[in-house]
Amino acid sequence: MKVRIMGPNFVPGQKKDFSSPRNATLTNEKEVDACPIRAMKFSVSPVVRVAVQCKVASDLPKLVEGLKRLAKSDPMVLCSIEDSGEHIIAGAGELHLEICLKDLHEDFMGGAEIIVSPPVVSFCR
Repeated sequence: MKVRIMGPNFVPGQKKDFSSPRNATLTNEKEVDACPIRAMKFSVSPVVRVAVQCKVASDLPKLVEGLKRLAKSDPMVLCSIEDSGEHIIAGAGELHLEICLKDLHEDFMGGAEIIVSPPVVSFCR
């Protein structure tokens, strides 16, 4: 059986938007009435941030690849690099970040050791 991957902007008959990095709809290739599921909108934003770095400098490529995989796996997490070169992970709360860091360390980096800064919370008026 062949599977069709429809991203949120999929248009039947066109060969664009076959997949999406964060969400997609899977259906049977012959199904004609399938509609793609739209992207979810979240009412919260990532407010807790931590900086991560490798304990061993040679693990930097693992960290960069792990952050990319983490960002694809969790629609609520934001991974970025500051101008100073710090790798930042932002999540919706401390527990969310704790889970993200566990996934990064164990699943996406193959157990490579990382150093995590204390969490920083952004305050807005």
